[in-house]
Amino acid sequence: MKFETFNNTIYDISKVKAIWGGFFLFTVQFMLFGAMAGIMYLSGILYQRGKINIGIITSFLFYMVMLLFNFARAASVFGEVMAILGASDKVVELIQYKAAINTQGGDKISDNEVSGVIEIKDVKFNYPSKKDV
Repeated sequence: MKFETFNNTIYDISKVKAIWGGFFLFTVQFMLFGAMAGIMYLSGILYQRGKINIGIITSFLFYMVMLLFNFARAASVFGEVMAILGASDKVVELIQYKAAINTQGGDKISDNEVSGVIEIKDVKFNYPSKKDV
C-alpha cells in the first residue's frame, strides 16, 4: 500500500511536470519561430526598399540561430546541474541515515545454542499494482 501510494504520487508529479514542460517548449518554439518569421517579413520589406541586402539578412539569421542554440544548451546544462544537485542531496541523506534498529554489538549466540532447520516454502512477493502471473 505504501509503495502504491508513493508510486502514484511520483506519477502525478511527473505528469504535471511533463505537461508544463510541453507547454514551455511549445511557447518557446512558437516565440522563436514567430520572431524569425517577423524578422524575415521585416527584412523582406527592407530588402525591397534597398536598405539591406540578402547577405546581411542571411548572416543576421545565422548569428541569431547560433546564439539561440547556445543559450538553449546553457539552459539545458543548468537544468541538468540542478537535477544532479537534487540527486546528490538524496545520496548524502542516504549515507547519513541512521537505522532505527541497532545492527552492531549486542549479545552473541554461541554455536551450541543454535540447532534446528529453517525451511522456507511457498514465499511469494508482488507489487500491489502488478497482477500475479
